Amino acid sequence: WYIKEDGSLDMPKLLENFQQFFRENSEVWLDGFHYIEAGPQLLMQSFLQRIINGGGRIDREYGLGRRRTDLLIQWPL
Repeated sequence: WYIKEDGSLDMPKLLENFQQFFRENSEVWLDGFHYIEAGPQLLMQSFLQRIINGGGRIDREYGLGRRRTDLLIQWPL
């Protein structure tokens, strides 16, 4: 799905598919989060996690004062 012929991740395709998934499903998922602001970030992380777990890993750095989360996706070639 998201792996190119050279073994690398097709990040543009992955992010486009997440955007489509978010447009179609976000209302259902976000209603279940107690913190609405964190909902989109958590939804994206869970979407990525199920794909990246197939061969890579995700490192997270939480910038609480900056209200953001940095994600580093490591994928072996």
